[in-house]
Amino acid sequence: MRSLIIISAIAFILSANLQNGCNYLRRAAHQKSTGYCARYVATALEKAGFRFQRQGSAYQYHSNGILRRLGFRQIGRGNHRTGDVYVQDKTRSHKHGHIAMYCGRWISDFFQRSDQVYRSDAGAIHYYRYG
Repeated sequence: MRSLIIISAIAFILSANLQNGCNYLRRAAHQKSTGYCARYVATALEKAGFRFQRQGSAYQYHSNGILRRLGFRQIGRGNHRTGDVYVQDKTRSHKHGHIAMYCGRWISDFFQRSDQVYRSDAGAIHYYRYG
């Protein structure tokens, strides 16, 4: 019983921290892309309490295993929760890829209409959830 209470308390703290990341993104995001999605989402993750080495490109949060090392696990598309993150692979047209956090809607450096931000030449998308 005691371990269940501790696990519940930890889950509550983590969800509250992810909400801090979303609060930052809601305040900082623009209406259109600035081209700095990785910078904005990295700051949101830091505001949520995560410590990591920032990556030079958005796609590297997946390819270099950063999200996994922070305790995120890969999930499928759909039924997203606050704090879920997606990373889009780099392509010829999008050499840095893309990253965003779900905060009731997808937000990166801008308020996205969906998780499909590229009209063409879109790389694979990898979805993650903490815990």
